[in-house]
Amino acid sequence: GQLNPFAADPDVEEIGCGVTTNGEWIVYSTGLAEGARIFAARVDGVGEPIAIAPSIGVNPRMIGDDLYYGARTELQRRRLSFEGDALIVSDPEPIVSLDGVRFFAPLPDGERIVLIRNLKATRGGFFRVVRNWMPEAFQSRVQH
Repeated sequence: GQLNPFAADPDVEEIGCGVTTNGEWIVYSTGLAEGARIFAARVDGVGEPIAIAPSIGVNPRMIGDDLYYGARTELQRRRLSFEGDALIVSDPEPIVSLDGVRFFAPLPDGERIVLIRNLKATRGGFFRVVRNWMPEAFQSRVQH
């Protein structure tokens, strides 16, 4: 089929995206000159995009109806829900510090997150998977 640009604004570069479980919304991160931000827009193009993380937000990842994204130095989660055609976005919930983290990936079960941290070159990198994590529990397990 024919490819149509999602955003027709040449000043906006979409650098990551996800789709809501109802398939009606695309959640995406933009690379604007003043910093990355996260928006949601209807797939059918109706209405204006909604700013979900209007200050700093990168690497949006959808797991079910939960949106995970990097917000400055922490991983945040927001629950997305729907009332008719409206998108309802919960307040942000801080999950874990991203200090020194190069990459994060919430796993499909929503209970585990893969974090790749920057460590001193002599120690090398590592993967750490924490099951049934809680932010306080995770903080006590992070190696310094």
